[in-house]
Amino acid sequence: MRESSKMHEPQTSASARVAAHLHRMGLAPWAAALLEALEPLALVGAQVGYLLEPVFGGGPLRDLATVLEDPEQRADLSDRLHHD
Repeated sequence: MRESSKMHEPQTSASARVAAHLHRMGLAPWAAALLEALEPLALVGAQVGYLLEPVFGGGPLRDLATVLEDPEQRADLSDRLHHD
């Protein structure tokens, strides 16, 4: 279902940026568990992220909302959190 070629994409996708940020913060294992546990609420989380973006600034929050909104990017983020 998921292609291994996605793992070799440049670090320019939103899922790659979110994964890199979570790894730097040391939260990758926790984020992977939350992502899987709260999968049914991903679209709600994306909308909350878009609502909070003006308050907390754009960058990482916008990337997270973008990832949560797209099933392919969620799968890519999950792969990156588990394999990096």
